[in-house]
Amino acid sequence: MPASPRPNTAPRRKPRPSRQAARLLRATPHFFTYLDGELPNTDEVAHQLARLLRRLQPQVIITHWRDSIHQDHTNTYHLVRGASSDLGDDP
Repeated sequence: MPASPRPNTAPRRKPRPSRQAARLLRATPHFFTYLDGELPNTDEVAHQLARLLRRLQPQVIITHWRDSIHQDHTNTYHLVRGASSDLGDDP
């Protein structure tokens, strides 16, 4: 019988690189509770993001590239676009 594959021991969230990048940009990062690779592209999440953006009223939003090879990065791009539309702004 073949050996069972090792469980994934990689971290499920990656806030450290985001915090480091935010520090360099003099920005404040904000995190939702989704695990790495599991961010859904849904209206519910876009509305959640829009509520956060309304509260923060950012002047600039930096997000992922729309054609990233990582699905959660692509979803982030689309969510930011949708949330910005909810605000009436064009990102």
